[in-house]
Amino acid sequence: RGRSLISSLSTSSSLSSIAEVRVHRAYSDTLLAIFYDLRHFV
Repeated sequence: RGRSLISSLSTSSSLSSIAEVRVHRAYSDTLLAIFYDLRHFV
């Protein structure tokens, strides 16, 4: 019982880290797009 709880916790933490990486990547991509747009304006 305790081991299954630990395994479920580790899987959920790995899933959250993957989501974090995806959010960070999307955020950096958006910043890059905004940066390039500003460069075109200048």
